[in-house]
Formats: sequence, structure tokens, C-alpha cells
Amino acid sequence: VTPNLHPRDFMRYWLVVEELDKRIDDLGLRGAIQLASFHPEYRFEDETSHDSGSDNPSWYTNRSPHPMFHLLRESSVERALDNFSGDPDDIWQANVRKMEELGCRTIRDRLASAK
Repeated sequence: VTPNLHPRDFMRYWLVVEELDKRIDDLGLRGAIQLASFHPEYRFEDETSHDSGSDNPSWYTNRSPHPMFHLLRESSVERALDNFSGDPDDIWQANVRKMEELGCRTIRDRLASAK
């Protein structure tokens, strides 16, 4: 968790994500370590907004109260997927569907009430 690492500037945070991802390659750890990133203003660049031009429910699947990084062992991810009876794509797709069902306004309201 990195609460002071560009919490209000996703694009500056994303430059750090790209640098960390490059370091994984530089260290020869691609295939051994996977980087997962989360940020209060996370956005997927290939998606357009659904809600007033400034937000998208799917973005909340990678949003968090503070900027953070998770380093995942690929072997652990593979083991978990080996024990999953469905299609692995079903996991993230179900998360996106749930966020879309809720909608941005409901998600924001729930987050505000949790503070």
C-alpha cells in the first residue's frame, strides 16, 4: 500500500506501474511474478465511459482506497486456477457485471458510507 504515491493522479501512478512491470522483465521474473495494480482513480484505457463521461463501473474492479501493488507468484495463481472448476475469464467478467449492475452512483454512495 502506497498512500502517498500519486493518490489523485492516476496517470503519474501508471508510469510507476509501467516501470515496475519493466523491472520484472529486467530481473528475468516474467512468468514467475505477476503485478496487479489498484488505485482510487483506476481506469482501463480501452473502455469508454458509461456514466456522464467521467466514470465507468468496471473501473471499480481495480479501485482501492489507496494506490497499491500486489506481487503475485505465478505458481500460486496457476494453482488457484487449477482448482477453479470454471473458465478463469468468468471471474473478472462476473466482477465487471456486478459493478455494471450496481452502477457508478450506487458504488460511490456505498464507498462514501463506508468511510
